[in-house]
Amino acid sequence: MELKLLSSIYRRLIQEEWQGLPFGLRNGRIGLMTFMALYYEFTHNGKAHDLTGKILQNVQKERMAHNATLMNGNLGLAWTLDLFKKKGLIEHDTSLKNLQGTIFLDFMRNHYHSPISLTVEDGLFSAGIYTLMQLPDNDSYERYSVEERIISMIDECERQLNQSIKGFFCPEKLGLAALNSYMYFLKTCADKRIFPYKADLLLSRVHDLYCMLEEKPACDNFVYNYLKSPGRALIHPTNTNSQLLEVLGDIGFYSLLYGLPKMFLQALRQISMPQKDFLLLTIRTMVQNSLTNKTFYGLGYGLMLNTETECQLRHDQA
Repeated sequence: MELKLLSSIYRRLIQEEWQGLPFGLRNGRIGLMTFMALYYEFTHNGKAHDLTGKILQNVQKERMAHNATLMNGNLGLAWTLDLFKKKGLIEHDTSLKNLQGTIFLDFMRNHYHSPISLTVEDGLFSAGIYTLMQLPDNDSYERYSVEERIISMIDECERQLNQSIKGFFCPEKLGLAALNSYMYFLKTCADKRIFPYKADLLLSRVHDLYCMLEEKPACDNFVYNYLKSPGRALIHPTNTNSQLLEVLGDIGFYSLLYGLPKMFLQALRQISMPQKDFLLLTIRTMVQNSLTNKTFYGLGYGLMLNTETECQLRHDQA
C-alpha cells in the first residue's frame, strides 16, 4: 500500500506544470527536483531522471534572481546538490562545483554582514543546517575547514539564542520550527564532538525557550520531542484526514532536512496502527482534495527515505 501511495504521488507530480512553480526547496522547483531524484534512486524511473535534469538546468539559469536562503532561495539549491552528491546521484561536474562555490560565497557574504537575516526569512537556523550538510565523512583538510566554520556557527547560535536586536529580532519570539533547527544543529555538533560543552549548554537554552512558547504546532512539537527523545514523540489528533496528511508531509520534509528517516516512520506507524485503512484513505484524499505540493513532496520524501517502510508496518500490525 505504501508503494501504491508513492506511485500516486509520483503520477500527480509528473503532471505538474513545473515551469510555473516557485524557485525553492520547500514548495517549488527545487523541491520537485529533489522528489524526482529520490524517486529515480528508489525506482530507476527514466522519466523522473529526465525531469530532474531539466529542472536542474532551469534553476541553474535562474539562480541569479534569488537570494541566499534555504527554503526559497539559492542556499536550498546548494544544500540539495550536496545531498545528491552524498547519495551518489550526481557525478563530479566542474560547472556544478563552480555553482556551489558561487552560492557558498554569496551565503558567507550575507551571513557575515547580516547573520540574523537567514533565520528571519527562512524561520530556521539556515546557516547551521547548510554548514552541517557540507561536513565530509572522511578525515581530511576539508573536514577540518568545515568544522572551523561550524564552531563559528555555534558562537553565532549562542548570540541568536541570547541577544535581541531592538525592533528586529528577539529570541523569545522564535517559533518552534526555528527552535527545532537550533536543536538539530546543536545536538549534531555535540554528537560529533564539535565544541560539545557549549553545544550542550545552548541546548538547555533552547529548552527554556520551548517552555515559554504558547503555540506549539503539531508537526513542530512532534519534531522537537523526537529530537529530544524519540520515544516521547507523539502525533496529536487533528480535525480531518487532510490536516493529518499535512502534518505528516511536514514531518517527511524535516526527516529529509535533518537526516532522520526514522522520524517519519515513527509518525506513520503511530497514525497507521489505530487506522489500518489510513493509507487507502490517504489515496482517496489525494484524489478528492487539493493538497499542496509541499505536502506531496514531504510524504514522498518520508516514504522513499524508508525503503523498508511497507514490511516494517506490516510486521507491526501483524
